[in-house]
Amino acid sequence: MQSLRFCMLVMVIILACAVSSALAQQQPTCALKEAPQLHGFHLGMTIAEVKKSLADSSMFEAKISTVNAVGSRAVNINGSELSPENGEGVENIYLTFVDQRVAHIKVTYNSAKRWDSSQDFFARLSESLGLPKPTGPEAFQGNGENAKYIVECGEFDATLAYAFGVSPNVTVANVVARKMVDKRQEKERTVVREKRLPVLSRPPASPPDTAPPRPNDPRPGQP
Repeated sequence: MQSLRFCMLVMVIILACAVSSALAQQQPTCALKEAPQLHGFHLGMTIAEVKKSLADSSMFEAKISTVNAVGSRAVNINGSELSPENGEGVENIYLTFVDQRVAHIKVTYNSAKRWDSSQDFFARLSESLGLPKPTGPEAFQGNGENAKYIVECGEFDATLAYAFGVSPNVTVANVVARKMVDKRQEKERTVVREKRLPVLSRPPASPPDTAPPRPNDPRPGQP
């Protein structure tokens, strides 16, 4: 009986170690303290700094959205608006601002950038950004030529996406700003719900008829 319990305990320990090892492979350790730059852009940039970094900013003010209820606005920048060193192989860059600072950067590449496969894309791009390389198939969400590689690095995260028929892209996002926007959106939804709730109250009682009876009106109790 004791030997059976001992064997079961050993099996539980082995299983726990295997699960821990698998989780470690799925969640690569990121030592970066600051988010990497993406083609001249980095998290925390002001709108003025973004405009200054463009080769052509003539359409910037016309394209950027107005500030919404949660303090966010966005702009889509074409690769042709970038400087030659930042625009090579870039289809467009989508920037989201929170409280007037860049909180989300998404770079989409065009056919001028070529990769042999999704594995080649993830390996080369993660190396160029200073991110930990994928350790194996367990590190990806999805499979084959439709996969994502997500790296969490404390106050920011990076998502590399490669899908068949879709241009490869990379996103770097400020986690703190995202959580703040989520809270603001939830607060906004709560306010909207409260405004839509019906007001349940009794209608006011009709005041009694205090007007004096006219000469021909029957008195109370008379037919």
